[in-house]
Amino acid sequence: MIRALKRLWAQNKLLVIAFLISASVMVFFGAQTTARWIYWNDPAHQNQTIEGWMTLGYVANSWQVPRPVILEGMHVQRADFNGHPQSLADLAHARGVELDVLIAQITDVIETHRSRVHD
Repeated sequence: MIRALKRLWAQNKLLVIAFLISASVMVFFGAQTTARWIYWNDPAHQNQTIEGWMTLGYVANSWQVPRPVILEGMHVQRADFNGHPQSLADLAHARGVELDVLIAQITDVIETHRSRVHD
């Protein structure tokens, strides 16, 4: 076996390197996907009480609502975040509203979406 690997390395270094890189990328993304799946399928992370530290994306994942539905319902563009997730507390402050008001708006978006899906 080791002899075969040495021969393969000697004859096809680029192929072996390409294989190792692609296998590493596959393992990385596979592990990341598995970790996210485990996290969001834990009942403790589903339908969590909405709090100021959360982002709209976190709320969307926790409440099983597509992220674009939450963003559209809250009238938020991805560009509004400047490439960084913004907490609900920060979003409320930027809009000049109380956090409770923002959370009520998000809850309305979630309920509206769920009523459309379940009807």
